[in-house]
Amino acid sequence: MDTKTLFWKTLNTRYVYENNFLKIRQDDCLNYQGETLNPYYICEMTDWVVAIARTVDGKFILEKSYRHAIQEVHYEIPAGCIDLSDADSLEAIKRELLEETGYVFNNYLYLGTTRCNPAIFNNFTHIYFADGGVFKQEPNLEPGESFFTEFVSLDALIELYKNNKIVQSLHITALTQFFLHQGILKF
Repeated sequence: MDTKTLFWKTLNTRYVYENNFLKIRQDDCLNYQGETLNPYYICEMTDWVVAIARTVDGKFILEKSYRHAIQEVHYEIPAGCIDLSDADSLEAIKRELLEETGYVFNNYLYLGTTRCNPAIFNNFTHIYFADGGVFKQEPNLEPGESFFTEFVSLDALIELYKNNKIVQSLHITALTQFFLHQGILKF
């Protein structure tokens, strides 16, 4: 079967919610089997950035974050949205790292992109390894950001990863890419 036959036809579209952070679009669709999907919701969001961040002394920066949707606290790696003022994903991750951690980094390695759930989200997540971090200023958290910063060794980071102590799926994907790149994880 030709993959083009899998494409859906959009019959109608409208936005049912919109703010600076996201837009929720309602599409009426006709799938390749002739079935009408009405409504089909899509969350339109700006792209995201995430970084595995290592300081100049070899410690990895983690955030112990409260997430209201699940009302739990978990380890995460620094991340955020690409703002309209950011020229690209690299500028965005540099800004996010400074805002959230107070650190600037000597080297940035782009590890790739992923998508959180392309069934309903249209954005990408850009993954970076930021290395050689030095403290520059106190973090400048945005409203709604609630976390403690922790510094861990590579062994501790691997243990957190292996023992499911980092549960954010995009962060797990980023760490997997990093571990593959570093030869820590092999297939």
